Amino acid sequence: MSNYIEYNNTMAFHPGYYIQELVENSGLTQEDFAKRLDTTPKNLSLLIRGEQSLSIDIAMKLSRLLDTTVEFWLTMQSAYDTAIAELKSNHELQRERAIFKYFSYEYFAQHYHLPLEAQSIDEQIKFVRKVLQLSSLSILTKPNTIANCKLTTNTLTEREIISNNIMTQLGINQVLQSEAPKFTKTKIKDSINFLDALYLDKQFNQDILLNSHDNQLNRIADSLLASGIILASIPKFPGATLKSATKKLGSKVMLLINTTPQESVISLDIVYQELHNIAHGDYGITIAN
Repeated sequence: MSNYIEYNNTMAFHPGYYIQELVENSGLTQEDFAKRLDTTPKNLSLLIRGEQSLSIDIAMKLSRLLDTTVEFWLTMQSAYDTAIAELKSNHELQRERAIFKYFSYEYFAQHYHLPLEAQSIDEQIKFVRKVLQLSSLSILTKPNTIANCKLTTNTLTEREIISNNIMTQLGINQVLQSEAPKFTKTKIKDSINFLDALYLDKQFNQDILLNSHDNQLNRIADSLLASGIILASIPKFPGATLKSATKKLGSKVMLLINTTPQESVISLDIVYQELHNIAHGDYGITIAN
């Protein structure tokens, strides 16, 4: 690691850069200079190479040895750290730009009220990052980071991994903002019994014929809520292949399904299956066949 960096046409120097000059100008060896500074030769060597941050203790010793202020040395370290952070942030933004090709900004503009007039990619990335509540979009490229995937991720494309993670993250954010009783595993049986009754419910089947999807999901959601399970309703993200996703979030549980209004019966079947999985503590992302 260098004891200085060039960034944005400027240079930032690690305190070790100046300490190296001091040692060279003193006519002392590093070992002798380290003794005068009351530190070890190894510690001094790490500082000179920029491989170790300057501690308050060493800053204090330098100020006494050289008749400078502690703030002088700490400010130098802070400026170097800031430059390093900005450099890393710039590299991370470049990664995000590459990832953003899998995103549909129109999706977020439509469903999460983001401004359509945001023309630059960097602006759009900033807005989407805020909606997802992530420090970087590159997090979405990592399998099993947002939630465990029940399928070997080698079979998924990068776009599928990103899209599935986006939907799961949106579902998690929705659930975290929702109120629910404390999750109680023993009450899941009541929800399962309720779903069994729905299969025989004439009005429910009539809703299916009328494509009254919202009414059906509301009835299902109400039955799950009593168990501390929140049915997350997230618009389908382009490219997402997840069928459902579950995750325990503190005292409540998310159950996210990825279906359209034309798949009402499928919705009921997925919820039924996931309730059994939750009862056995089997959480994660289930991929559609």
